Amino acid sequence: MGNNSTSFSSPPLATASASKLSPASRALRFLVALAGALLVAFIFAALGTGVYVTANGGHPPRHPSTLATILVGMCAELPLVPYLLIVVPRMLGQTLRELGFRPLRLREIGIAALGAVAMIIIVDGLASLLASLFHIKSQQTPVQMLQEAGTGGTLLLFVIFATVIAPIIEELFFRVFVFNAGRGFLGIVSAALLSGLLFGAAHFQAPAGPFFLTFFVPLALGGMILCYVYYASANAYASMVTHGLFNSATVSGVLLARFAPHAAHLK
Repeated sequence: MGNNSTSFSSPPLATASASKLSPASRALRFLVALAGALLVAFIFAALGTGVYVTANGGHPPRHPSTLATILVGMCAELPLVPYLLIVVPRMLGQTLRELGFRPLRLREIGIAALGAVAMIIIVDGLASLLASLFHIKSQQTPVQMLQEAGTGGTLLLFVIFATVIAPIIEELFFRVFVFNAGRGFLGIVSAALLSGLLFGAAHFQAPAGPFFLTFFVPLALGGMILCYVYYASANAYASMVTHGLFNSATVSGVLLARFAPHAAHLK
């Protein structure tokens, strides 16, 4: 991940933390901003959960519906957008344009598309290989939710959340925030590793053993690929497109497996 982006027509991603702060000060700023982001997500998730429990008669159900899970997730994640768009530029001393928020060009779209192909091959391929080698049949919770969603509004909302909303919010957090801030006190490669590890950990689910083998490791590598897309393109929207395309491929595969047998039966 060398700094070779200046050889292309698009501007290079600005150096993280343009101020003259020491690496220790940059790390402290990052930790404070991270704690704030987690607090914002926790508060709004708690509010969303409270509304849902109240609407359910004051009794939390043992198995929340897919719709309730999506809505609570949106309550937790959507407020992060304004928080990060305000905090990150101030923390790093950069404008939104310097952070990569500018229109996509053809070259950057190409990088995003290649990144999506790489993620499909590496993330899905490695997950399938590990599951086969260790005879693990567990699957990600979002995939289970998609399989269990109905055919109406809940399914549509899930698809929109998985392919559009989640990629935007997660790229804003893990790449624009974590990767950029980490570059200021860790360097590019270590910052990409940190971003990837946190990205994999954020998708944690039990049991821990199968999760680590089939989800955490592949997704951590996927997070590092997204860092490369963001850095190589110098465009925040490029990694969002890559992430969205990867999720779209997963969603399409699940929906095809779910509805294809019914379509064949109707014929």
